[in-house]
Amino acid sequence: MNKLFHLPCALVAAIWLVPQCAAETPPTTHEVHFPKGDAAWSVAFENQAAPASKPTGGAAPETIPTRTVKVDIVRQGNLRRDVVTLSDGSTRGIWWIRNPPVALFDNGPRISTAMASSMAQQRYDESSFDWVGANAFAGMKPCKGKPCQYYEMEVVDEMDGTKHTRRAWIDPETHQPVALDDSFIKVTFAFQDAAPTEPLRMPDNFLDKYKRVQAFYAPPRRAGN
Repeated sequence: MNKLFHLPCALVAAIWLVPQCAAETPPTTHEVHFPKGDAAWSVAFENQAAPASKPTGGAAPETIPTRTVKVDIVRQGNLRRDVVTLSDGSTRGIWWIRNPPVALFDNGPRISTAMASSMAQQRYDESSFDWVGANAFAGMKPCKGKPCQYYEMEVVDEMDGTKHTRRAWIDPETHQPVALDDSFIKVTFAFQDAAPTEPLRMPDNFLDKYKRVQAFYAPPRRAGN
């Protein structure tokens, strides 16, 4: 009787342990997948501005600095357009060119240009996750209500030598990024199933600047051509 009684219990225990062990099995891949080619995604900022302090006496109330709320991104061919929404409801545009690798952006009344490499913290693409790998894996950690592969790495600022921690949450099924935290700003990602088919069109002021950038980076013409 004892043997017959213990057999079902052993089976129940074995059934319960199998998923527990499977859940603790470390992932076999540490890749981060971004859509290839034409694509669209958005980045939402979770950082919140501190509330304005109450004025004392006759002092004017402090104003809350404008901050970025989200970035909506569309990439088509050689171009990528970012629409940056600020906390005051205003928007500004950033246009990225793949070749040459530069970015054009609103800078008050004029359009400014910068090398894409100097704007790495604003790219929010695969280049933001080039540090993610097996050596940075720190276990499973939930984000946005789902279990994620969690990565963490301490980095040193090349300018002032200060240390901060990068963190990333990756969907274990799609391997797409769920969230990114550089110790200053945390953002979450949302990917569209398909990119808009309407061609990207630069505003005239951006287009004029774009043509000048293209001409500047064009290879020199050979004599006789």
